[in-house]
Amino acid sequence: MKKRKVFLIILACLIAAGGLLSDGTVQQMVAASKRQKALTFPRDTAAYIRTFPQQLTAKQQTDLKLILEKGREELRQKGWSDQAIVQVLWEKPDKKVASSQLGQLFTKRLTDSQLFGSKVFQALWGIDAKKLKPTNAKRLLKMAVTTVALPDDLSGTKEETQQLLSRFSKELSPDDSFWSDFSKAVRVAYPKLSFAKGGVLERKLHQFRYVISAQQAQWVRDNYRKQGMSDAQALAHHMRDLDEANTLLEKIGVSNSDYYYDYQFGESSRLHNKLAIDSRNINRVQKYLPDGKRRVNFKIVMHFYTEFILDNEGHFVNELDPEGTNENGVINGASFNYASENNRQHRYLDVYPTKTHDPQFRRNSMKKNGIAYKAPNKVGQPFSKKRRSSWTDSYFNSKGVYAFKGRSMYQSVKAEIEAYKKLVEGSQS
Repeated sequence: MKKRKVFLIILACLIAAGGLLSDGTVQQMVAASKRQKALTFPRDTAAYIRTFPQQLTAKQQTDLKLILEKGREELRQKGWSDQAIVQVLWEKPDKKVASSQLGQLFTKRLTDSQLFGSKVFQALWGIDAKKLKPTNAKRLLKMAVTTVALPDDLSGTKEETQQLLSRFSKELSPDDSFWSDFSKAVRVAYPKLSFAKGGVLERKLHQFRYVISAQQAQWVRDNYRKQGMSDAQALAHHMRDLDEANTLLEKIGVSNSDYYYDYQFGESSRLHNKLAIDSRNINRVQKYLPDGKRRVNFKIVMHFYTEFILDNEGHFVNELDPEGTNENGVINGASFNYASENNRQHRYLDVYPTKTHDPQFRRNSMKKNGIAYKAPNKVGQPFSKKRRSSWTDSYFNSKGVYAFKGRSMYQSVKAEIEAYKKLVEGSQS
């Protein structure tokens, strides 16, 4: 369980037990933790180091000067502002830190700044994103894809995915509030249809959605999966932790939704259940299943941004997977959302760009024997003879080509979701 959850749970227990703090005080503490100290960039590094509360030898001062100035130049070259650097990398150390540990402290800050989503990275981002406009939003987004060394076009290999995920912070959980901040930068940088029409950076950012989903699935495995557990069981334990944290917040009267860990099953799984259907022979419709195997894939989202797809066998369904993917993952997998809800902006940022920016390895997998994989349509009922062919391909048709064992794909997905809800309710933390 991540540190923020532990803090909230401990705090909630203390408040519930003794009424130690009011809801207003809790909110003040959280707000205060987000504020940044206002500092001016010191002109003389050596003089600045002498203001530290620690007693330092001449050699220690010289070593620190080199570390600080080297770090400043590295972060400047990456694109971070001087304000962000001085407030984060150059922040004055606590007096409790031993003088012999100062070099290690500042070196670790610099190292952590190279990990996407680390607390240091988030702090730098938070300062440079305060007055977010399209120009500096794109600058931040470029730094993000550079930090993970995203290639111009993903290959989809397990080895490449492992390398990419190694550049993420191990502490960056799927429900971290940073995902909201990151997505906001995309929305500011790319109004209307500009994202789908963009160039190299836009292509990388679109493909980054698949990398993020792979990272989030692997985070669940690394933090919750025990020997013998499926991906579905590991995620259920994580979701149970979210429920428990929410319950504790409710008990102490915290009503601000920003502190809640939201997940839901209500978003449609239709687009994640594609088949390739050859209907050229009117006497026999040929269906091609990903991996040659019938599966039912269903969706769970967190704050809409984070998206998990699971199949009926309990596996994560992802285009990229550091443990190895399959056809079902590449064709029907999860992708992080940049829009905050299922609206027009969602189509602009998360749906339309697949046509222009998808990696070649995925494009190559989207056909079987020359027949394109496609999702069932949204036709709700057989209105007339003119709609009969559309009804055949409907998500809701229990006798159509997407149906299985007398159930429509919609009914099959609903049954899997209901079973999974029971799994979450029964999971023990």
